[in-house]
Amino acid sequence: MRALLTFAAFVLISAQLGPGSAAGQPAANRGRGVPPVALTSHTPTEADYPPDSVSRGEQGVVRVLYVVSQTGDVSECQVVGSSGYDRLDGAACVFVGQWKFRPATLRGSAVAAAMRANVVFRTRAAPDAPEPTILNRPPPPSPLRR
Repeated sequence: MRALLTFAAFVLISAQLGPGSAAGQPAANRGRGVPPVALTSHTPTEADYPPDSVSRGEQGVVRVLYVVSQTGDVSECQVVGSSGYDRLDGAACVFVGQWKFRPATLRGSAVAAAMRANVVFRTRAAPDAPEPTILNRPPPPSPLRR
């Protein structure tokens, strides 16, 4: 069975760390945070869907909270809403951990940013599977932020 993976995420900056210089920033961005910008595709492939989950027909939505570091790598990932399947939950953080970003900036300096996303695992043969959702509010306060 071929799997069709769907992913949807709208990410909002929610971390504010350290002061920085506005040098090199456009005037419109000085003094406010600029969220991370994706440099790699966030579209999953069939390789991202665990084979055992495909054969068992497991599907669902995994909600994750993750941190984009000052270098643009994903430094932490935490499942905050389970799909109900450990394999899918683990695969979601592995998938998110591969993403690369231009880091968030605050007053011209790179800062870490807490982000969230829904990773939707669904097989092509599952018309009743939940649709991806767009998150339109920042994540709740988290122990990841200081």
